[in-house]
Amino acid sequence: MAEYRFPSSPPADALAFFRAKRYKPGFDYRDVWREEHRHAFTVAKAMQMDVLTSIRESLDDALQNGQTFAQFKRDLIPELQRQGWWGREVRADPLTRERREVTLGTPRRLKTIYSTNMRTARAAGQWQRIQRRTKTHPFLVYELGPSERHRALHESWAGIILPADHAFWKTHFPPNGWGCKCRVRQITRREADQMMESGRYSDKAPRIRRREWINERTGEAFQVPVGIDPGWDYNPGTGRVKALNDTLKRSETAVKKAVSAPAPSPNVALFPDGDNVMSTIKGIDQAGIEAALNRIPGAAPQIKKLSEFLQVRKIKTLALKQTEMGTGRKAWDLRERVSGFLGNGLGYGAYNSRHPARVGGFTSRSWDHVVVKGKATDKLDKLDGEKMAQAVEAAITNEARGRRTWSISHSYETLVNQTHHSFVSTWVHEIGHQVHYWQGNREIPFKESLTVYADTNAFEWHAEHFTAWVLNRDALARWNKDIAEYFDDAIEKAKDAGAVKIR
Repeated sequence: MAEYRFPSSPPADALAFFRAKRYKPGFDYRDVWREEHRHAFTVAKAMQMDVLTSIRESLDDALQNGQTFAQFKRDLIPELQRQGWWGREVRADPLTRERREVTLGTPRRLKTIYSTNMRTARAAGQWQRIQRRTKTHPFLVYELGPSERHRALHESWAGIILPADHAFWKTHFPPNGWGCKCRVRQITRREADQMMESGRYSDKAPRIRRREWINERTGEAFQVPVGIDPGWDYNPGTGRVKALNDTLKRSETAVKKAVSAPAPSPNVALFPDGDNVMSTIKGIDQAGIEAALNRIPGAAPQIKKLSEFLQVRKIKTLALKQTEMGTGRKAWDLRERVSGFLGNGLGYGAYNSRHPARVGGFTSRSWDHVVVKGKATDKLDKLDGEKMAQAVEAAITNEARGRRTWSISHSYETLVNQTHHSFVSTWVHEIGHQVHYWQGNREIPFKESLTVYADTNAFEWHAEHFTAWVLNRDALARWNKDIAEYFDDAIEKAKDAGAVKIR
């Protein structure tokens, strides 16, 4: 059978639906359930934001330009392979913490991702157009798509004609399962009458039988209509108006809050005198990092403690683009500039990674500097201080629901619906490593972990929770008072004159 091509020049409603989704990393397809897909873009096992972004951008291009699956996968596969998201690997399940071999990217998975996102976006867009035409075209007819084989119940629904506002379409508006190519067509009353006269159509809604299905990820039991795959018994377009209204209400609340907010307190000086940040990115500099942190409500006491640590330990920062953190020509050309900035004999090798696409930053116990990745388009004056604080709240909420966030930085990126905008939280994370090295505890001090990344080892546990402590200590204390107080003490130990750094 020839490959099915989605029409080019998609309706604006379909593009708007797809582009309005927020990023939501998930380990299992059941982690994001049913109506949540209206507002969340997720790919099972894609826990890294760079991977999720690459897939989403490719889908956006495919939807906008009417690309076939072959065109979609042609450029995406090499990019996913470069990012290390391909084939089978052993990964930790953030819900159970069990490590097992899982399938990441494969041609078959990409085909499912492509088909699912194309069809649900177009279905949502079609539903919006249906609502605008109900006065002239008040009926919908269920039709089979171009599949070679059809599900038996889907065949039985073909030819059903019902009003557009009938309850049947709340659960049975296609697609109705993985790989389902069924569709609906909007028709006039006259067309409906003519079709009924042919004797090949029915205006009687079918009896809906349901079966119990248990989501083993959450333990929740659902009554799923027979003939529809679990998680597909919803109309992707019906929640869009509510979502837009909710967004408007949030915007109005934010405006009122901004108007009534008290004048900001004076900035806390973060860095010692002199050049502490070397950046190759126009929108990132020492003053920008300091200003961004000072925009976080309630963070002043933590920033002051962090400032005292930096005054004592003189930790420097390298803000570099991805190509400059690798092992190629652009990285090599920076060696003398970096060596002069660090002033300690370190140069090439002190800012390089064999896999720069996989990391947001890094540091070392033997260094007095951190390396943080940025993009040429990054601008620190665009970072949202309130959202950085809310990123900790969101991580706490997800932990309570048994769906822990990958990292605090990813939590922020999800809130602002942007990737690569977490430079400051990543910088705090890397500085958190240096605080930990000087604080000296080699063990994980508590059983609780706020994020998945914190489970990696003692170093990442400290860096992740230090980030939460800086960005929103109050929220961290509400979640776990002992951990918040632990970091109150940790930073004091780290700047103590008698501290000995972990080697």
